[in-house]
Formats: sequence, structure tokens, C-alpha cells
Amino acid sequence: MTEQYLYQELDVLKKVGLLEGVPQYIKANLNKNIVLRDYQKEAFRYFISYCESEDLRKNKQIHNLFHMATGSGKTVIMAGLILYFYMQGYRKFLFFVNQRNIIEKTKENFLNPSSNKYLFAENIELIGEYVPVKEVDNFAFYDKEAINICFTSTQKLHMGLTFQEENSPTIEDFEEDKVV
Repeated sequence: MTEQYLYQELDVLKKVGLLEGVPQYIKANLNKNIVLRDYQKEAFRYFISYCESEDLRKNKQIHNLFHMATGSGKTVIMAGLILYFYMQGYRKFLFFVNQRNIIEKTKENFLNPSSNKYLFAENIELIGEYVPVKEVDNFAFYDKEAINICFTSTQKLHMGLTFQEENSPTIEDFEEDKVV
């Protein structure tokens, strides 16, 4: 018996109409100017179906890659998945890349409601509560009711984990804790 790739298993679920839908709270809490494209909806449906199925997930850790072209809306997918993971009990989110300019652009998209590329609704409401989005330097002190995002470079993350620096994420931030 040949083993199928994950995408093949998900394609079968799609074919028989068993993929999870895009939760309403994702649509409701993204910026009202964002209209999800069909392939973005499908990315959400595949990812959420994968997360919700222990048979597909095969292990406790979630390791996933979105292979999408520049300008295709990966950051929108990230914002929606932050909302999804918040609903799963996650409050700590780490965003790291190798270029500082990408960090600054992404901060603008996630943190500045007056930006024309801001990703979230004016007021995020989940579980009947308003949820703020906050930038943190590390996860030592974070708001248990907020979406806490640590933005850093690959190099700074590595240095902070290897040689503990003030206000950098540390290994302790990730041990036995829920971090996306």
C-alpha cells in the first residue's frame, strides 16, 4: 500500500465535501476591505481540516508551509490563522524573517489600524470579548487576553536563544508553552 501525501488526503476530503469551512469569526475579524480569494479560502479550509483531524496530523506538533506567490495574500492568511489559533487557546505569536524592512512592513499591517493595509477589523471580537493586538519584545510578560506578537529577525532570535539578551525571546519562552 502506497502512502499518500497530505495534500492528496485533503483533496479527497474536498472531493467528498468533508473539508472544514472557514469559521465566521475569521471573516468577521479581518479588515472589512479584505475580500478573501477562493484560493485563500481553500488554504484556510485545508489548514483547519488538517489541524482538526488527528488522523491527518499524525503528531502533536503542527509544521506547515504555505507555498504562495508574492502578493497572493500570505499575510492575510497569517492574520486569519492568528484568529484561529487564538480561539484554540494560543496568545503568543512569533514572527521572524531575515530582513528588517519586512518586519517593519509587517508590524504596520498587524499593529497600525490607520494603515491602509491593516489586516484586522476595527474591533476584534472573539468569545464575546474585544481582543487587542499587542507587540511584545518577548513572552516573559504578556497579556493573557490579547494577541501578543513578537516581531524579530532570524539573527536576533538566534542570538537571543543562544546568548541571552535583555528583551529578546529566550528558550524559556518556548518550553512547554503554546507559541505559534
